[in-house]
Amino acid sequence: MGALAFGALLSVFFAHGNEQATGIMFPSIFLIAWVAPICRAEYAQGFVIGTSGGVPPSIVGSVLVLIALVIYRHIRTPLLRLAQKFIGGARRA
Repeated sequence: MGALAFGALLSVFFAHGNEQATGIMFPSIFLIAWVAPICRAEYAQGFVIGTSGGVPPSIVGSVLVLIALVIYRHIRTPLLRLAQKFIGGARRA
């Protein structure tokens, strides 16, 4: 539901020419990928439907899902493990 609302808002702001809002919303997807697993199919489908469907939103949504997957699984997870080791080592000393 959140991805649907996000895609709909992004589409509305883009259609009305509000470049400032779309300029803030689009990169925020990558920040959301740090804390939520938005690389799931449900989120991608909600985003595509929210942006009025079609081929271009599907392509953009697929690329965003791949980038979110890399961020969530291959960048975030090792950083959390490293932080956990660092914090765990500080508690033992």
